[in-house]
Amino acid sequence: KFLLHFPFVTHEMAKSNAERQKLYRTNLLKNKSKFEEIKRKARIRDNSRRQSLKGALLDQLRARQKQASKKYRKALKRALHSLPKDTNKSMMVVQHLAQNLNIISKTVRQHTRKQRSLSIELKKLVIQFYQRDDITYQLPGKRDYATVTDDNGESMTLQKRILLYNIRETYQLCVDEYSNKNVDLSLTSFNELRPVNILINSYMPHHSCLCIYHENVNLLIKLLSKHISGDGLNSLKEFTSMLVCDEQEEKCMFSCCHLCSHNFDNNMSIYSLLDIESMLLFSNFCIEFIIKRAVKDLFVADIENALCCFYKIIY
Repeated sequence: KFLLHFPFVTHEMAKSNAERQKLYRTNLLKNKSKFEEIKRKARIRDNSRRQSLKGALLDQLRARQKQASKKYRKALKRALHSLPKDTNKSMMVVQHLAQNLNIISKTVRQHTRKQRSLSIELKKLVIQFYQRDDITYQLPGKRDYATVTDDNGESMTLQKRILLYNIRETYQLCVDEYSNKNVDLSLTSFNELRPVNILINSYMPHHSCLCIYHENVNLLIKLLSKHISGDGLNSLKEFTSMLVCDEQEEKCMFSCCHLCSHNFDNNMSIYSLLDIESMLLFSNFCIEFIIKRAVKDLFVADIENALCCFYKIIY
């Protein structure tokens, strides 16, 4: 009835030679300096052994080396064939493989894209160009303002301004005016530099009065520029500068100048010679006498009849 308790004693079995070698290699990998020293001695020993080979043993060594080089060439050919066609992508794949195999050190910092930044002077020049009275029109209302934050974090209010031209026309005016300063600026960058309080002309309020004659000319120029490739049909400013000697001179603008009074007839006759059979759909403002206000109507005409509308507007 009495139970005897004996302590359990565990005895480790003796390791085999293979297990001892595996444990030795595992511990050796932890000590890198000792591991490199053993590899160096092994290289010296193998090189001395290969140099002492003669006869059949030397022929066998050369045959094995030749066969191994062929295998490497095949592997290299398969690897090169599997790489992407793009050179930059191939370099990234090879670099990634070399980093995984610890051939080269892994990069810590990420690659940052390098792009050209605009100078501060150019940015100030474009912003000042947007603020000019001949480029933008300042809205007079008390509520027509925009709240912006300056560099110091303080909010400030700026009166809203409306562009008198579209973005492309404004960009062309800026490039032409500062052409002597070699302004290297794209249309996208020019639009991104537009201040918050500068609005495009589509934001023009409905209570603002517009000239029917000017708007009809703008609509016709916009239509004809899509079908006629010629100078002077890109904007209203280019169109008027093509017809007169000086836009600031009253005689030129009223066709009383003997130098430019026939420019309109000459240029329009050149455009009317173009043979375009397709009918054009364009808009035009007309006065409705019943409601006594201007209404935009749609018209269908060919190029010759569309050019006749210019004569009606001008004369």
